Amino acid sequence: MEPMDVIKPMQFKPETEVTRSGLVIRRFAASPQSGLESRTAPVAPGTSITPAGGTALPRRRLSGPDPGIEERIWPVRKHWGDQSWDENWSLYWLPLEFRNKRDTRGDPRFMDFFERLIAFFEQGPKLSQFTFFDSQLLHPYLLRHFVLQALDYFPMGAVGFRPEAGPCKVPDYDDVTKVDPHKTFSLLQQKQQAFGMSDLFPNSPPMLYYIVAGQEQARRELTGRGGYSFALSKQGQTAFFDATKQMLARNTSDEVLLRMPIVAPVLSSASFTRSLRPDLERWFSLLDLYVIESPRDKGMVIASNRCLDEQIAEYVTSSRLNESGRRRRFGIPRRDGKGNTTA
Repeated sequence: MEPMDVIKPMQFKPETEVTRSGLVIRRFAASPQSGLESRTAPVAPGTSITPAGGTALPRRRLSGPDPGIEERIWPVRKHWGDQSWDENWSLYWLPLEFRNKRDTRGDPRFMDFFERLIAFFEQGPKLSQFTFFDSQLLHPYLLRHFVLQALDYFPMGAVGFRPEAGPCKVPDYDDVTKVDPHKTFSLLQQKQQAFGMSDLFPNSPPMLYYIVAGQEQARRELTGRGGYSFALSKQGQTAFFDATKQMLARNTSDEVLLRMPIVAPVLSSASFTRSLRPDLERWFSLLDLYVIESPRDKGMVIASNRCLDEQIAEYVTSSRLNESGRRRRFGIPRRDGKGNTTA
């Protein structure tokens, strides 16, 4: 079996900020992302943020970057939110590389880390589990697997949406007639796999499978390819999808999409870092834990309405994610005696 690998070694200096998505990962990079792409502008401490057409919302100041925490949770990186973030909201990132191969499976050490994280939440009030998988990744290696495991997974079709991607819509007749079949075939030959509607219609929503049953089995068999996501929520199935449909309605006026019974969020780090506080409140009130393989972030994104610093610090050790002797095989950049990453 082929393990899920981490991306090739990258240099992260103390002042580095991942500007593509706004994910702040180092101790001196706690300022909000600047530029036209960011929806959250810098605000002075103690002030408030006023959404368009709304009233000012009080902000709680975060404690600030803690180099001790960053050292303990490595190779997981923490996002230090701006003034719109509550103390207990948390966002983390683990650099990973995803491969859609015949024998791809999630790295055993990450899977152990993941299971420990889920077990931590299971100690409290009962939470509902939601597992989703990007349908375009079924081709070419998982088609037979999904047929054989249909009774175990009980998969149901779902529509996904990315809040930061802007309005989405289902292609209509005019959109389809404008597609050049020759270019489509050429593109299909180029990609060979993971070819979906979004390749032809950028504003179309991602199509997913909602894995109703066998979720633990799905974690073992579907992770590592870049299309897996998982959520824990206090809401049951009906309330959860009612909430996600309301959030979708804020991103589209497409009647076809709004009639879809199952709508699932496809969140990246940008879904959190570029959101104003009202949207953050909606996500963190719905999601106790959210874990997604995010190719856009080149890694795994972990979000929670609880601070998970202590749990992650413990689990990267118990799962051996942070063992120096195994970092090279896992693909995590090494660090020298001064704490700098090296090739």
